[in-house]
Amino acid sequence: MNYTKKKHPMGFYQAYPIPSQEELDHFYREEYFQACKSDSYSHDYSEEEMQFILTQPVVADYVWKQARNKPVGKLIDIGCGEGFFARYFYDHGWEIECCDLSSFAIERHNPEILSFFTENNIFKELDEKITDNNKFDFINLSNVLEHVREPVILLERVKKIMGRDSMLRIKVPNDFSTLQQILLDNGSISSEYWFSPPGHLNFFTLTSLKEVLANCGFSIVKILADFPIEIYLLNKFSNYVVDKSKGAEAHNARVVMERYLMDHGTDKYVDFMSASSEVGLGRTIIVFAEVL
Repeated sequence: MNYTKKKHPMGFYQAYPIPSQEELDHFYREEYFQACKSDSYSHDYSEEEMQFILTQPVVADYVWKQARNKPVGKLIDIGCGEGFFARYFYDHGWEIECCDLSSFAIERHNPEILSFFTENNIFKELDEKITDNNKFDFINLSNVLEHVREPVILLERVKKIMGRDSMLRIKVPNDFSTLQQILLDNGSISSEYWFSPPGHLNFFTLTSLKEVLANCGFSIVKILADFPIEIYLLNKFSNYVVDKSKGAEAHNARVVMERYLMDHGTDKYVDFMSASSEVGLGRTIIVFAEVL
């Protein structure tokens, strides 16, 4: 299928035409995890990679505790993938639930929490939670909004399972960013390489994500970025888009740098990544939000 980009009224880009839900369900159940078509997933991880992966729940737990006078609560991880995020919170005393279209990844990496996992379309899962008036303290949407057909409707559903003190965590790629435009303008890259439907259907910057959240009735608690790996594209000797063989080394450098920052304390990491987000740097954007 040939896709083009189209700007949503709230400012983010979408792939057009939007695939049917049946086509997407098939893609994720049969291809996404099993064939390792996503760079986010692997069959095995080294100790260094695991420390990198666990930075995300460690930081999320830190932000939660800074914002809420409540050490543990009830978490739902929507689109939980391999289950590392949910497993971290489970190991730290939280009541958890998690769901995804496929159990393949969680079965491989975190089978210990399969009893808390539901294989389901996330919209159907949310509808069931809403019908049961099920509320959660912490809702995680990590690399989910970019994949779904209707991200605004998803956020509206999520809001219905949140209480007054609940917190929503969203992580999305930082796409159509200012840095990416600079890379295009100076010839470092020749195309919008991040535009990759049907794997990604929605493309957010911090500005557009904030607009979406405001329109959906959320207020921002904290905004973070992650390591801006795309800075390597400014150097022809480390440009992993032009020379894909350089991608592993760029990623390894990111792993080392994030570990370096975390070794100085989670608070220092959060300060650094908060400042990075303010100037639009970071391969991904992480937003913590609450209901207005």
